[in-house]
Amino acid sequence: MEYQIINKIIIADKIMDKDKFFSIGYNHEMNIYIMAVEVTWIAWYQRYYAITQEDYMLYQTDRERYYSKYSKEIEQKQACFTERFIGAGALRDYDGAKGFQRTYESSDINPFSGYLYYHGILYARILWKLKEIYVPPVQVVNVDKEEQYFPLRKFCKLEKDENGIPICYRLDI
Repeated sequence: MEYQIINKIIIADKIMDKDKFFSIGYNHEMNIYIMAVEVTWIAWYQRYYAITQEDYMLYQTDRERYYSKYSKEIEQKQACFTERFIGAGALRDYDGAKGFQRTYESSDINPFSGYLYYHGILYARILWKLKEIYVPPVQVVNVDKEEQYFPLRKFCKLEKDENGIPICYRLDI
């Protein structure tokens, strides 16, 4: 299957780490292992990271090595938007201007209507009356101290409003 619509992220065989505020497990719908890190911002939500089955097992046998390998993701500093980051439960972690989802009228109260799972990434599914778009999560690779690279943008186009003002990146499919 090339892509699929996912409404809710469900993690099976879940192991919770209550000290570090994350859980790991397997998602049958996407056929991948996931680490879901709790973000305690104004609204509580999760950031999702792809992990391997080996890392799922590593957590069970050597937590300190697991913590070291995933320290950026677990600590949730600015550097947490690694290439392992596949999506989140809040649009603030997606590649758009603040409030981009309200640019156009929606058919529902909340235009954020789940995800499009495509090539290992959870694109935010935005439903406007005019159209449906899929916005990538922010992945940032620091090339050096002054340059950053956004790897998912190469698959996207810049969405602009009717005045030509950029509002978000959208998957170009």
